[in-house]
Amino acid sequence: GAPWARPRRARVVCPVDPTHTVWASQLENHIKRCNRTKERAKLVAQPFYSEGINAGGYVPPPAARAAGAVDWLALARRVEEKYAALVGDVPDGDPGEGQASDVAAGERRHDAADTRHDLQQAAILRCMRARGLVDLRHVYLEVGAGRGTLGGAVAGHFRSRPAAEAGEARLVFVERAPVRRKTDRMFRKPGAEKTRITQDYQNLDTFARARIDIRDMNVAELPQVKGASSVVMIGKHVCGGATDMSLRSMRTAVPALAEREDPLRPERSPMAGVAIAVCCHHRCTLDEYIEPAFIVSRDDESLGLTAEEFHAITRWSSWGTGSCAAKPGDGTAAAGGRQTKRAKRAKVQEPEPGAAPGGELEAEPEHEDAGAATRPEVELAERYSREQRAELGRKCKRLLDLGRVRWLRRNGFQSELVRYCDRSLTQENCLLLAWRDAAGAS
Repeated sequence: GAPWARPRRARVVCPVDPTHTVWASQLENHIKRCNRTKERAKLVAQPFYSEGINAGGYVPPPAARAAGAVDWLALARRVEEKYAALVGDVPDGDPGEGQASDVAAGERRHDAADTRHDLQQAAILRCMRARGLVDLRHVYLEVGAGRGTLGGAVAGHFRSRPAAEAGEARLVFVERAPVRRKTDRMFRKPGAEKTRITQDYQNLDTFARARIDIRDMNVAELPQVKGASSVVMIGKHVCGGATDMSLRSMRTAVPALAEREDPLRPERSPMAGVAIAVCCHHRCTLDEYIEPAFIVSRDDESLGLTAEEFHAITRWSSWGTGSCAAKPGDGTAAAGGRQTKRAKRAKVQEPEPGAAPGGELEAEPEHEDAGAATRPEVELAERYSREQRAELGRKCKRLLDLGRVRWLRRNGFQSELVRYCDRSLTQENCLLLAWRDAAGAS
């Protein structure tokens, strides 16, 4: 018949990569040829890939799952009380004056945003030095590395030392998304190997980049880490649950994990410390959280929250760095945590479909949207001034971080939270630090 009388072919969303569509009649063949299918096959073939090895999967007890009306005002008061009893003041951890003397040697910086990041990285390095975490004997594993600027700052520090102390830091960048690898250029050497699996350049003696989701990362099999005697995990603005999965991945630094008990004991594990600048607490989930007992237990040293209350304080945490904490006249939105105009203009890296949160963002992570607040929460927010909401949000963040400190201490580390820089540089200015004491390290 006439062409216009023929039945129209239907297009369907590709189940492998929902960013494009295909003809329904060609779907089966397309799945085999889809670029994302080929890409995943390469990722899965990597020796350090182990699906879901760092996933949480926590299921709260029935008492914590009980549904019911939440007294938002009482919950806010409990946050205030628990913060005062368990956290107190977070100390300043940066002994310096905020000078960017430790940034990557020879790296060109072009604008104010670059300078701001340089100052943050320099401050993180000084905090690490104060805890004995800056030493050439360590391998530095940067999680959510993005472009790898924090690792670049570590390398720049060692290159800028006097000749007797200078050297090449051993680095591993872990990032799930493809990024521009400008920082990598400072580590590439003549004859560096370009792997067939990930198409990443690797210097087998000092540097490697691994493209993998933290959820699936087997640390013991990573380049540079395999066989290493001392590893420090670092990260700058590692979002939400990616911080929890990164901490959980430390258990996989011991080969044959399933055959070992207590894998983080110093005599078994090469993990020597942690320095992670945390952020985006509104993206934390109870099933992935590293220390769920701290959340749901009802003793004096825990929070005693239900799953719904946990979800509430993760949303409130965005008040600490989101629209309500912004300066007047900058496009501030209502108390529900909606994005500012600046955030909407910012270019933020989109996560891969189905991937866990993590990775460095082009925009400041504190501008991410925490989702719309419920009507009772809006009414609660209206009872607080802008400054009070911001303070409550920061207290929610620190309580969530305290559970991470507790987990690290329970696993043989000294650990603390510090403010590594002023909030004028970044509102996400809390650094999670962990190190072995002299007895544990010996």
